[in-house]
Amino acid sequence: MNGRVSRLCRAGATRTPTSDAFQEAAWRALTDAKPSGDNAFKIELARRIVVRALTLAAAGTPARIPALPASPFASTSGAIHA
Repeated sequence: MNGRVSRLCRAGATRTPTSDAFQEAAWRALTDAKPSGDNAFKIELARRIVVRALTLAAAGTPARIPALPASPFASTSGAIHA
């Protein structure tokens, strides 16, 4: 990404994290992305993933992370198959 992410980090350091800022960061990070064949949808998918990852990172780590269903620490025993 040729230093683009570090520039975005420096630029975003003075802003309060907002959805608009995350969308702008995703747009800038993927500005030069070019689709190959019929996979143009992946660029938009990548933008959405970047926004979601930044949103989750800004929210911080929850106090308690729930156990996976098949974990011995889960409230229900065994894996749940739908």
